[in-house]
Amino acid sequence: MGLLDDLKNQANDQRAREAREKERWEQLEQSYQDEIHPRMAEIYQYLNELVKHLNYLQPETRARYPLLPQGNFCTLFQRDYKITIDSTRQTRKITLTCKAELPEPVRFYLEGKEKVLRQQEVLDSFKLRHDRKEYKDDNYELLGADFKLEGPMNISIYFVGDIETSSVNLLMSNFEQPGVIKHVLKARHLNQEFLDKLGSYLLRKDDQFLNLDISDDHKQTIRQMLEQERLRREQEIAEMERQARDEQDAGKPSRRLMGFFNKDK
Repeated sequence: MGLLDDLKNQANDQRAREAREKERWEQLEQSYQDEIHPRMAEIYQYLNELVKHLNYLQPETRARYPLLPQGNFCTLFQRDYKITIDSTRQTRKITLTCKAELPEPVRFYLEGKEKVLRQQEVLDSFKLRHDRKEYKDDNYELLGADFKLEGPMNISIYFVGDIETSSVNLLMSNFEQPGVIKHVLKARHLNQEFLDKLGSYLLRKDDQFLNLDISDDHKQTIRQMLEQERLRREQEIAEMERQARDEQDAGKPSRRLMGFFNKDK
């Protein structure tokens, strides 16, 4: 086979792969449009109405966060809701934002470098606006600090459609805890009951909202994975013990086995 024939075959193979990938992606997009897009439209319609009512009525929605020393909670008030959507024809992302505000600034003093730095990490993780005034000794070592919590704290909730998996990723930032929490929702989750619970959850009235049902097939898959992991772990330990006995018979201590058990401590 000559060079041109070889290149021709490679090009044909590449075209075939691209055609298969294009067909696969078109099928995924069609499945998304049929199953997920209508659910995304319903979510947006519900949240859009909810936001209008909340901004008009301005109910007192209390949100508690561990922003004080030693993990103590303080109460903020959730308000100023906004919602955006990337497209009404092919909805892939819905964004709901609001703010958690303090009724008045919160002030406290912390003594000791470790306590100050630990508190600073908490406030930074929630991205809460605040002031800090430090007190240092003659060697510039941190002795303590005055904190003034001002806020507000931004809360974001995203519904992101995933064409590849025909699902919706629910991403929450600063709603329950710092950082982003992700939940994967299938079409079967996204019904009227889901929307009702979603509204209560956003208003801090239902903390069980995300305890979604899991199908029997999924439960069985999880059980099988756990059982496989248990068997693999037992086999690994048995192999380590066998090697340890062989090394002990040869008069050598088994460092590998010791390291295996120490890594779990």
